[in-house]
Amino acid sequence: MKPLAALTTLALMASVAAAVPSDRFTGVWKLNLAKSGGDSRSQVLTISVVGDVETYRSELVLHDGTRQVTNYTAAYDGKEHPSQTLITPPDGAATRRDDGVILRKIDELTRERQWKREGRVIRILRRTISQDGRTLTSQVIDVDEEGHEHPAGKLVFDRTESAR
Repeated sequence: MKPLAALTTLALMASVAAAVPSDRFTGVWKLNLAKSGGDSRSQVLTISVVGDVETYRSELVLHDGTRQVTNYTAAYDGKEHPSQTLITPPDGAATRRDDGVILRKIDELTRERQWKREGRVIRILRRTISQDGRTLTSQVIDVDEEGHEHPAGKLVFDRTESAR
């Protein structure tokens, strides 16, 4: 291969590699309400995974106009990490809630997030990515005070773009 052709090939390979997220969960995800059911709301997730660390942002708008923005950066290490949610009702009187998350990487297509409040797990989200990488499905499981799990539905998100 001639030097110019080799450089062109390397540049093309580098640009393709940059366009593909290193982790399938990395991306911007929009709630597909038709597949998720429930009341009218909108939600966008922005997830970036680098190594074993996930940076997460959820922007949720409920049917009454209440906005909830949740942020955390946590490792897939089974330990509790801080999570903050800013809740802003239509009247604009925002409140902040400090919770915790525990992340586990089951495999390349499956993750689990436990949501802790006041020292106990209150919800589990078992998240999977479709083989084609276009759909994120989150099985929602509520956890009662005795630690029993109760399926509470599923949320289906469509990939809108890859995080870069």
